[in-house]
Amino acid sequence: MTRLIDRLVAKNLVVREVDPTNRRRVNLRLTTESDQFVRKVAVEFSDFESIVNHLTVEEANVMNKLLEKIRNR
Repeated sequence: MTRLIDRLVAKNLVVREVDPTNRRRVNLRLTTESDQFVRKVAVEFSDFESIVNHLTVEEANVMNKLLEKIRNR
């Protein structure tokens, strides 16, 4: 989880803030850039289901494995 959050912080999509009442707790806050990112991605993927709905279950599994590999590089 920490690596994922580190990547979001590096992309300026999330900000870490130390909780003023408990220094052991770290709060996460979305940035305005994250809101813009979500809007952009929503437009780009609004038709995603029609692009992939013709895939077989096996093809969808292969695609998911490849996307996971790309995401974790």
